[in-house]
Amino acid sequence: MSKLIGGQVLSQEFAFTNPEFVLYDDLFDGEKNLLHDDTLKIVCEIHVFTNEISYVDSWLYHPMKPVVNHDIEHTLLKDLKRMLDTGRSSDVTLVANDGQEFPAHMSILSSRSPVFAAMFERDTKEKQEKRVIIDDLSSKAVAGLLEFMYTDAVSDITTLAPELLPAANKYDISRMKTLCEEAMASDLKTDNAAEFLFLADLHDAKQLLGQTKQFTVTHLHDVKKTDGWKKLQIERRKKEPQPQLKEEVFDELAELMRQLGPTEK
Repeated sequence: MSKLIGGQVLSQEFAFTNPEFVLYDDLFDGEKNLLHDDTLKIVCEIHVFTNEISYVDSWLYHPMKPVVNHDIEHTLLKDLKRMLDTGRSSDVTLVANDGQEFPAHMSILSSRSPVFAAMFERDTKEKQEKRVIIDDLSSKAVAGLLEFMYTDAVSDITTLAPELLPAANKYDISRMKTLCEEAMASDLKTDNAAEFLFLADLHDAKQLLGQTKQFTVTHLHDVKKTDGWKKLQIERRKKEPQPQLKEEVFDELAELMRQLGPTEK
């Protein structure tokens, strides 16, 4: 495309109409004196198509205003988030354990959670009163739960994950459960390892359970000094949801020590 013949550019990939180019032969014709100090400077104007369609009559000089505009303010995601934020047309209220109320929509909650779907399909107290008391979640966690239900994401997932993991398991929201496990695994450290180990075991979070067990046995000396480890022992004596957890941890420790031991010759 460097040599332009007759003021037109034609190729298999591009077709320019009414181009304003300098012909190749004219450019390097010394008598025309088009090059300053034998230097050629090429300025390229690049047009990127993203959320709108633009048409130009010359890619280099005369960009035109878009003929077709796509309204990026009214995407499905933004419209659903706006419904949540404004509470417009809400038909149910979620109440956190501190009493804060959150307007929501039964259809959205039902489409995202089989538990909510069953709740609103039957003649339950929640359906009759159009009010769901969630006494095991703080207001921040309820806000995070609703944000996920409407947008498929949680802004503060790392902070809220330990509280949202039980909710994801309770309401059978598998994708949110996976996001919580990933966030907790990425935030795993000595201070929270015992707490995360207990939560993973209690709520059948297999991915997180494997990672917390491995972390705990490799940092067992430090983890056992934390308040989380003490709380883990207290909770296990009260609830004991999975009696084999301690045995599994020590099995992991034994296997780790075997791997770290001297190699047999």
